[in-house]
Amino acid sequence: ATFWFQVWVSCGRPLNSEVHKVMKRTRNLYHYVMRKCHKSEEKVKRSKLISACVGEGGDLFDEIKKLRKTKRTVATSIDGEKENIADHFGNIYSKLYNSADDENEMEAVKVKVENAVKETSLEDVNMVTPDIVKKAAHKLKSGKSDPSFTFSSDCLKNSPENMYAHLSELIQGFLVHGHVTSGLLVSTLIPLVKDPLSSMNNSKNYRSVCLSSLLIKMLDWIVIILGGKSLGLSELQFAYQTNCSTTQCTW
Repeated sequence: ATFWFQVWVSCGRPLNSEVHKVMKRTRNLYHYVMRKCHKSEEKVKRSKLISACVGEGGDLFDEIKKLRKTKRTVATSIDGEKENIADHFGNIYSKLYNSADDENEMEAVKVKVENAVKETSLEDVNMVTPDIVKKAAHKLKSGKSDPSFTFSSDCLKNSPENMYAHLSELIQGFLVHGHVTSGLLVSTLIPLVKDPLSSMNNSKNYRSVCLSSLLIKMLDWIVIILGGKSLGLSELQFAYQTNCSTTQCTW
């Protein structure tokens, strides 16, 4: 109807009353059908949410995420900064992560560790075998990328046996010398939106996720595999523990 209206006007011909009535009726019918579709859509969403609440449908959190889902948009400025957004976030995180004065505590930890190292500690280093490295590699989540190198976690999980042998010698060298290659200590901070319904241009609406080296993650898992039972973690520690997750932390 709108198309024929435009054609009619472009031709410079006046509309008669019958054509005008048909166009008006068609337009009203279109808006009526659209309102009906939107109401039906909202009704389906409410029905699914209620079913999830009473345990007869899907997961409640999944349904809430679907309701809150919005179109992805990219901010063109953060806190008014348009040119160097990455540097702006860098300054924010630099102040945040250097706000705690823990230098003296770290020195105390270093002294404690050095005093605990003995000749018999080499027996613990020798426990880092290719089989342990392989177990640690399979603890990594699939599809995870490294901040410095092009390989992913799938590469480490599906490596040949001689790769685990080389990695075990490398990690043993780290433990013996108390030194880790600086390239493996590089991490990348990625800002993620906290609330998609809030302003995308406010830095306070972002939380950072750190991408650290996959080899360092493997070293974490090696420590957990070999000495996890002796760590004595708090009951409020939900990461790096079996059968614990962020969902439990939220509750």
